[in-house]
Amino acid sequence: MAFSDTDLIYMRRVLDLARKGRGRVSPNPMVGCVIVRGNQVLGEGWHEGPGLPHAEVNAVKACPDENIQGATVYVNLEPCAQTPLPGLP
Repeated sequence: MAFSDTDLIYMRRVLDLARKGRGRVSPNPMVGCVIVRGNQVLGEGWHEGPGLPHAEVNAVKACPDENIQGATVYVNLEPCAQTPLPGLP
């Protein structure tokens, strides 16, 4: 699978967001998330610490209406299957 220049831009942003958790999220990994529809960023988030919402949840909650259907979710770790995301059926 090839990545576009746009994909790389968003993934760099994901990594920047993930770094915000440095020194605060152990034993969990540093995770960032960007949600995009078209060329518009709908929401961003990162994991802020143990016991706190995951990056994906924070990014969805940052979206204006929490509806991410039809959007692309960029995240540096596979989304957690144990945490239901708001805005998804």
